[in-house]
Amino acid sequence: MYAVVASLYIGDPVGGFLRWALLPVAPIVAAAAVMALVAARQWRIPSGGWSQLLAFPTGSVVTAGVGMALVQYSLTADRWPDMVLWIDIAGRVGGLLLGVGTVMAVVSQPILRLILGAPLAVITAALVSWPASGILGVIYAIAVAVWWLRQLWTRLLRPAPQPHGPI
Repeated sequence: MYAVVASLYIGDPVGGFLRWALLPVAPIVAAAAVMALVAARQWRIPSGGWSQLLAFPTGSVVTAGVGMALVQYSLTADRWPDMVLWIDIAGRVGGLLLGVGTVMAVVSQPILRLILGAPLAVITAALVSWPASGILGVIYAIAVAVWWLRQLWTRLLRPAPQPHGPI
């Protein structure tokens, strides 16, 4: 949104910035709105309470955040001849961390994280470039939307039946 405000301030076209600011988060907003509707209507209280339901995986946020910071650094840093290799390595490591954070958001079992995380991390590390930087953001935004939809489906709309104890 900073880019949208800045482009309005200096008079540049806002279309590209606005598209990348709104489209990736649209599925997340839709899932959160449905969850807010369920919470407001109090149709069902999730097992473990709302705080457990809304607790996004911290490891995913930290890993993806560090990855995004490294990618941003590699795309905007001054490319001095003696620093080009280190800047490129920082970008690839950032893409790798972004792929790992994406898998950590969607998958909870460790063996599946390893199986899915390795190829996705290599792909996202290979995608690090100025034209593909938006794609990396969309990949993580889709993972966050999938997490919200999974929470909505498995915890609110179709929860597992509670086992009945002895009567």
